[in-house]
Amino acid sequence: MGDVDTHHEFCHAVCEQTGWSVVSVDYRLAPECPAPAALKDCITAYVWLVEHCHTLGALPSRIVLAGDSAGGGLSTLIAQQLTAPSKSAWADLGLDGQKMFNLLEKLPEPLAQMPLYPVTDIETDYPSWELYGEGLLLDHADVAVFDAACLENSPLPRLHILNSPMLGDNSKVCPTYIVASELDVLRDEAFAYAKQLKGYGVAVETYTVLGAPHGFIHFMSVHQGLGQETNNIIHGFSSFVREIISTQSRLAA
Repeated sequence: MGDVDTHHEFCHAVCEQTGWSVVSVDYRLAPECPAPAALKDCITAYVWLVEHCHTLGALPSRIVLAGDSAGGGLSTLIAQQLTAPSKSAWADLGLDGQKMFNLLEKLPEPLAQMPLYPVTDIETDYPSWELYGEGLLLDHADVAVFDAACLENSPLPRLHILNSPMLGDNSKVCPTYIVASELDVLRDEAFAYAKQLKGYGVAVETYTVLGAPHGFIHFMSVHQGLGQETNNIIHGFSSFVREIISTQSRLAA
């Protein structure tokens, strides 16, 4: 579950509403390909995008990242490793990891990121874990299944920088627009990530969709309220990005 087809509608809406070129990454999925296969695929896609973005009418200095749920976690990991790549973390993957680290050091940083209800901390039990872990679209049992699929056969230990974004160096992460769902087991780790970034002086905005469960963007065409919220999110993020570009232009003048 979770691929180019399931997320096409949201990507299409972003493209239509902003006029931006959108690249949707078909990264390998667990359990056939456990962590960090998805992260490596997304970084490889970023390399391709840096080299070919001119064919999409874009600049390598104006790439923004986005993802929801596990994809939101990948977004935060990519943003982290593009700004402060961890040589020791990638060394744990041997020669292949060293090659990936060498790539990361040469890549331009993203302009901004938008993680939607992301996985940022795989270990801490926040209050939302107990409040919303039963009876909603993502419950404790689901998390346990996904956790096992991604991590049980991973070559990395569970508590590793490349598995859990909050463990790494987020002090230089790009400006971030975080979307949280009120009725979501992952809600508080999104807030914790936002708090950590703000503590480092990173530009952060947080948008919380009240009354919404995890994964609500999949209801954008069948629920009028969530459809409007999704449009608001896209508009908010595009305004956030344009303000970053405007600020950069003023500073360069």
